[in-house]
Amino acid sequence: MKPTSKYHCLGLFYTMVLILILLAPELGQTTQAQKINDNELIVLKVRFHLPSGIMMESKGQKMTVWVSPENIKRSLLPEINRIWRPAGIQFEIESIEEYEAIKPANSDKLLREIIDSHRDEDGHSDDTRIPKIKQFFDPAKKHPTAHNVFFFPYLGQTSQGNARFKGNELFVGVWTDKPTKAKKPPQKTLLIEPEPFKIGSLGRTLAHELGHNLGLKHPPKEDMVPYRLMGGTTQGYLLTKEEIKTSRDEAKRHQTDYSKSK
Repeated sequence: MKPTSKYHCLGLFYTMVLILILLAPELGQTTQAQKINDNELIVLKVRFHLPSGIMMESKGQKMTVWVSPENIKRSLLPEINRIWRPAGIQFEIESIEEYEAIKPANSDKLLREIIDSHRDEDGHSDDTRIPKIKQFFDPAKKHPTAHNVFFFPYLGQTSQGNARFKGNELFVGVWTDKPTKAKKPPQKTLLIEPEPFKIGSLGRTLAHELGHNLGLKHPPKEDMVPYRLMGGTTQGYLLTKEEIKTSRDEAKRHQTDYSKSK
């Protein structure tokens, strides 16, 4: 019986070694992520703006801002932080502002122009939309140094988000026709979408636009890597080492500006 026990122990030993070898890459990735997070977790504050009283209609579909504070707390913010966890950046709610939208004298005209806006032949969105959208928000409610997320019913054909590069504001539409290339009426965006990327979600759009706030650009077409958050041959959630460095440097600046304003 002794030889059998000896071989049994050796078998268990080699099995454990094999398991550790197979798990080594994943353990290494986890350790690397923890090293970034534990070394210096950068926390950034976000003010969310939920306007009411804006009605838009495209192809027979009536659209309002349907996102709720609970949607933000339970779905959107956790998804944003999941995507940004590899960079050691965490977003927290500064406040959720619910208020009646401003109604400019020419609001019907402005809304129609926003609805009819579309991308040019190079795929660039209409830059005139954002100044029009801003007229529906009270500038006094914008936080001077926290990130400001402005929800709007619809941003125009095949458009889901827009952000100020290295700024502290971004706009997202909660209805979209991007998956159908504007061939069908807009539909409610998904709050989140399980990986892999299929049609996209509001959570991913927010994470992408926050990337622009943190100094990230769309990668050039000749240098596109699949499954990247900021764009690629296929859409995804990945951040490159260079993007992590750039975003962390910019996040530290945002963090400092916010601390000084308190």
